[in-house]
Amino acid sequence: MIYEHRTYSILPGKMPEFVESFGSIIRPLFEKHRAKLIGCWQTSIGQSNEFVYILGFADLASQEEFWRVFRQDDEFKRYSLGGPRVAYVVSKILVPTTFSPLK
Repeated sequence: MIYEHRTYSILPGKMPEFVESFGSIIRPLFEKHRAKLIGCWQTSIGQSNEFVYILGFADLASQEEFWRVFRQDDEFKRYSLGGPRVAYVVSKILVPTTFSPLK
């Protein structure tokens, strides 16, 4: 299993809308397209405009296929028409160590 760690820098004033739509639109789309959502976090202390989540995939090919299909989903396209909410995204692929509780 691999994990994709994504950190979003949310545009000023957009965090409430982003969090609400992530829960009501994006998370269900993850389920629809079979991405395993490991967790979501909002920064409490530190940079206040950060939103972080981790997705789990069987392998890199599964991760790449997920994003290819996800971006073509009509509901995601409609969501995207709502204008920019994110300044930038940092995405990392993480591989568990031999002693990690998550494999």
